Amino acid sequence: MAISTFNFQLELTHDYQVVYRGKVVMGRSAPEESDLHILLKFLGWCLFHHEYLAVEKQDVDPDYRPDLVVQRPDGSVRAWIEAGNTSARKIDKVTRRFSDAKVYVLHQNARAIHSVAEQIRRHVERNQKVGLVYFEDGFCDRFLRLMTDKNDVVCNIMENDGLLELTMNGDWAQTKIIRRKVIETD
Repeated sequence: MAISTFNFQLELTHDYQVVYRGKVVMGRSAPEESDLHILLKFLGWCLFHHEYLAVEKQDVDPDYRPDLVVQRPDGSVRAWIEAGNTSARKIDKVTRRFSDAKVYVLHQNARAIHSVAEQIRRHVERNQKVGLVYFEDGFCDRFLRLMTDKNDVVCNIMENDGLLELTMNGDWAQTKIIRRKVIETD
């Protein structure tokens, strides 16, 4: 039986200064949702951590649910974050409906994000508004093998160096956080 809820006991730091300490719970929104999607949502939660960050909030848009969203106190969307494969149609509608929001697609590596980026480039009118975020090859695969229903995690973001250090269930690795616009990829 597949795990339906993942608990991450997390210490999140930015340049080794604690910004969050507590539990983050990620559940499957559908039975076919992959462990990779859960891991990417969790990594996105760490990268985009904010007081108003929510996971799969239902009342943001009538047609689509964001994997992660940051809203302003007035409820307007500041950032819409998708983890893994997402349709160009969804991204197109989101960039139209939330014209002042930043839209990000987070993926495991350059190879995985390439086809998503190509679809966005070809089918999203406002593709210059979409940021791509991904990691070095093998980083996500390493932690997918370690992920269980209860995870002990220390995540450090070194924004100036563009690095993420992750310790999960006793294993440690570091990766570059690669950020690009859709038009820059190839």
